[in-house]
Amino acid sequence: MTSMTRVLSMAMGTPQPLGFTGILRESLQLPTRNVKLMVSNTLLVLIPFLILAVSHDLIAGPLLMEVEDHDPDDGLTPEFQKHFQILMVLESIFFLIFCILSLFAMAMTVNASAATYTGKYLSLKDVFSRTMTTWKRPVITCLYIVLIAMAYAFLVALLLGAFVLIADGSVLITCISLVGILAFLFYLYIALICLQGLAISIVEETCYGIEALVKAEMLMKGRKLQGFALMLFLLLLSAPVWALFSLNTVEDEIEPEYQVALGIVGAVVVCLMKLFGFVVYTVLYYQCRSNIVEREDLEEGAKHKLVSTDESDLHVIDSLS
Repeated sequence: MTSMTRVLSMAMGTPQPLGFTGILRESLQLPTRNVKLMVSNTLLVLIPFLILAVSHDLIAGPLLMEVEDHDPDDGLTPEFQKHFQILMVLESIFFLIFCILSLFAMAMTVNASAATYTGKYLSLKDVFSRTMTTWKRPVITCLYIVLIAMAYAFLVALLLGAFVLIADGSVLITCISLVGILAFLFYLYIALICLQGLAISIVEETCYGIEALVKAEMLMKGRKLQGFALMLFLLLLSAPVWALFSLNTVEDEIEPEYQVALGIVGAVVVCLMKLFGFVVYTVLYYQCRSNIVEREDLEEGAKHKLVSTDESDLHVIDSLS
């Protein structure tokens, strides 16, 4: 926001836009405005994740340990191939369920956060009903996101393959490192737009799919750096927990009962961080939308002022003539 726009917004009594820390502070304070809804929503989306984590440890955990303990000198025995195939099928099923639960958690949290942010006092039943009746919009948007992610991964792999063919040695390592860093940074930007697009498809009734993604990119104008910083902050915040959670899954020296307990604690922390991230993206969406509306109002006010000034000048000229 320019200094002139900021001065005009202050004169009009418009709330100042929130910065990086302001959005994080607002996201932390938002649940306190409707504690019952936010707590019940957290429990509703947390319990399925806990069940999924425990089921994964109990069902896929033993097979994962057998595959990891397999001696490479024994070769690909029929028993190993069978266990590996079963493990791949189980991991695919668990991953699919995880994606469905994540989309459900985002829809529930964004709906609850949006209602609380706009001053609407809804019950958990209202939020759940809205989520169930509007599930097609985020699902369609999510399908577009999957296609974009696949296309992006293909382009990055193609670029890396080209460098492998035309370079070698230290030049190849430098090129791959540079491409990897740039690809990761651009991935964060794409992820930010996609998450904002999902939030738009959840909140807005007539905007979903590719239209929501285009609108998300438009809303982020002027706030790309802030959104990127928030995305990077949330990623760095959750990275250690994800690392410990993954280590607990593959570590053999931990007793099974402790492994399950650590898995439950890890799942709770990861889930809470994801829910906090959804609240942050909701607040960011409303901040971006308020900036667009405020800008349009200021431009409209300037046009009216210009028209009224021109009309006054015409009246002065007519009186003189």
